[in-house]
Amino acid sequence: MRAPRARALLVGVLCSLALAAAFADGASPCGLCVEDKVAATFDAGVLARAARSKHVVVFAELRGPAAGAPTALADFVSRTLAHTPGVDPGTVRVSLDPPAAAFACDPRRHPPESVLASASAALAARRLSLRVIKVDDGARVAGTPGPATAPVSVAR
Repeated sequence: MRAPRARALLVGVLCSLALAAAFADGASPCGLCVEDKVAATFDAGVLARAARSKHVVVFAELRGPAAGAPTALADFVSRTLAHTPGVDPGTVRVSLDPPAAAFACDPRRHPPESVLASASAALAARRLSLRVIKVDDGARVAGTPGPATAPVSVAR
């Protein structure tokens, strides 16, 4: 009688672990995680300059083996973004903990998704990619009325 009960308990535990593992990779990042990534790459000066030029600041999640990596990886990501067409010079900010990046661009000439696609293609050699988590037009910083952020879906 003891063996079937122990086996049932073990099967229950293993099923729970398998279910947790399956959802861990596909779960959406929580709002706090997104805000941590924005905060890690936020620069008020970049946002103010972007707002004056009617550009936006794009905050992106850095996906791949970045957390805990040497600072040379941050330099590589920064250089890659800086050389990506559409990225405003001097606006790139990169964090490895949490893994994130930010830059300014002119959304009329270079939509953020296009800029990130180009940058991700260049980062793919290191198994890295970028995904938009927030686009900020700086309206609050510039003192103009209207929403300061564009809604962006964070679902995977």
